[in-house]
Amino acid sequence: MKRVSHPVTGFFFRGHFPHRVVMAVLLGLTMLPSIAPAAVNRAAVEAQFRNWLAGPLARDARSRNISGATIRRILARVKLDWSLPDLRPPGAAGPPRRQHQSEFRSPARYFSQNNLEALVALGRARLKKWRTTLDAIEKRYGVPRRIIMAIWGRESGYGRVKVTKHALSTLATRAFMGARKAFFRKELLAAIQIAAREHVPPAQMKSSWAGALGQP
Repeated sequence: MKRVSHPVTGFFFRGHFPHRVVMAVLLGLTMLPSIAPAAVNRAAVEAQFRNWLAGPLARDARSRNISGATIRRILARVKLDWSLPDLRPPGAAGPPRRQHQSEFRSPARYFSQNNLEALVALGRARLKKWRTTLDAIEKRYGVPRRIIMAIWGRESGYGRVKVTKHALSTLATRAFMGARKAFFRKELLAAIQIAAREHVPPAQMKSSWAGALGQP
């Protein structure tokens, strides 16, 4: 049976395929390079990001009784963090990437028995050390100390987990081009409020790559 070779692709087709089918396939293969998604123009995205910070985001922050001067000071060093996962820049082709956070995967791994058992002794020591503070928190907010200790231990290893990301840049990046923009926009505005009240200097606000703030 006769086989036909395409001069560009080098693929072979047996002669019994209808001519129209063969030509359609060959045309599609030939056109593949021309329909590949274009690379993201980072300079253009950076410009959009700066406009977004100075425009819509700043307006939202001002609605929370934060002055324009304070907002500009807090956001002065905020920049896009292209190293973060789960991003979809404006103009990027294809669906958003899947979530990489442990909370969105199997709970068995997130609440690994081995990991939790390793925290028990340290948790008991912290519970004893901070008993007075935990009493005050429980009385004021009604949150049981055991819940606080469980979250503190699982999320930060009672302060042993190192966080190195600039929190405001991480949150701003996710709010601008992350998988959950609306959620991280609220988180970013809350972080701006923290900085505006001078609880923590903006440069010292650190977070995980997922934007989690807390005890370093």
